[in-house]
This record gives sequence, structure tokens and C-alpha cells, in this order.
Amino acid sequence: MKGIILSVIIVFSMSNAFACNCEELKITEAYNNSDFIFTGKLIDKQIKITDVEAPKIKSVQKYTRIIFTFEVIEIIKGRKHTSIVKISSKFNDINFRIGEEYLIYSYFSEYLLTSNFYINGEKVKPFLATDFCTNTKKLSFVNKKELKKLRKIARKHKNAA
Repeated sequence: MKGIILSVIIVFSMSNAFACNCEELKITEAYNNSDFIFTGKLIDKQIKITDVEAPKIKSVQKYTRIIFTFEVIEIIKGRKHTSIVKISSKFNDINFRIGEEYLIYSYFSEYLLTSNFYINGEKVKPFLATDFCTNTKKLSFVNKKELKKLRKIARKHKNAA
């Protein structure tokens, strides 16, 4: 019996060591780490698989990501160029559902979003991205104090500019 319990503890400990573990950022830190923060309704999501040349290893690799298309409700940080925003994420990193509203903390990336060791560090045309560790969440799970504080921080930054 002791052997079985010890095995379960070791497996559980090993699985936690390899899992993505992010602590929720403080609102100010999440704001400062983001280039574009908005609330929006997901209207489309597509899985994109493309071949990417990886010069560092002199080969072509499959690159899988999800492109989420949002209808913007409110912009908290950043400039509005259109009422529709496309955000990329690593495949299976975030599972947004069409028709639901979210608070999105996003950033510009010029590197592929992948856990594939061989193509990490390959530069591409900059795009908006989000991931599990940005405080992005379903709007119904956002505390009203968080939105209030985000808007206050945004006003303070606009007035300082």
C-alpha cells in the first residue's frame, strides 16, 4: 500500500513540474505587460496549420495556432483601428467559446507562439497574441473592481501622455 501511495505522489509531483503554472498577475502588472486590453465577444475561431521554415535547424516545421476573432465592446488600453480584432494563441493554450464575452489582455509578438523547441525564436511579422498567463478571462468571471481599476490606470496613463 505504501508503494502505491508513493507512486501516486511521485507521478502527481512530476506532472505538476511540467504543467504550465502561472500566478494571476496584479492588475497594474497585467496592464503594464499588455499592449492592447479590451472586452470583446468571440465571433470566430480557426485553427491554422502552416509550414514554417526554421533556418536555425534548416528544416520546415508544422506550426499550429488558433486565431480568435473578437467583436470589440470596449477598449481599455491601446488604439482602436477597427471593431474586429484578431488574436493568436498557442494551440490548446486557451479555449474561448464563440458567442461569449471576454476581457483580453494581449501583447504584440514577433516570435512564433509554440512549445516546439525547434522553431522557438523564429521571427515573424508582429501580431497580437494572448496566452494562459495574461489574466485574460471570461467577462462574467471578471471582478467589477478589476475593470474599475483597469479603467482608472488607463485614464492615468492617458493624462500623463
